[in-house]
Amino acid sequence: MLYNSEKMGIDLTKVDYVVLSHGHADHTGGLGNSELVKKLEGKIVVAHPSIFEKKLMKWSNKLEYIGIPMTMDEMEKHFHLILTSKPLQITEGIVFSGEIKRYGFNEYTKGLYTARDFSLVDDHMIDDTALFLSTENGLVVLTGCGHSGFCR
Repeated sequence: MLYNSEKMGIDLTKVDYVVLSHGHADHTGGLGNSELVKKLEGKIVVAHPSIFEKKLMKWSNKLEYIGIPMTMDEMEKHFHLILTSKPLQITEGIVFSGEIKRYGFNEYTKGLYTARDFSLVDDHMIDDTALFLSTENGLVVLTGCGHSGFCR
């Protein structure tokens, strides 16, 4: 995020909101970088409440932690957290989806787990979210990975 924002000429200190799409490290891992955290210090972070679940992936018969690099307590030391499973209007024309309803399509959870109640269960990624952007050309749906899938 630091590299890309610099290349795009985006001053991260002027960002108002940070929206986390879901709790996998490839979408939250930058929060383990102290330089990035310093630039975003005090910002509002919007995410699903389950983003802090322990996320694991099975690689070559080994379990590897692939979750967010900060605990909720650590996040609250640096950011103003808004955790919601409900839709939230962030600003005019930008809405956080909250938890995305599943419609019974096959979900790909193979090798993806979450630790819950002292056991491993398939990670159905209920923390997967999106942004709805109202533009002059119509509605834009911005996903992180789109684990919830798309229906038209």
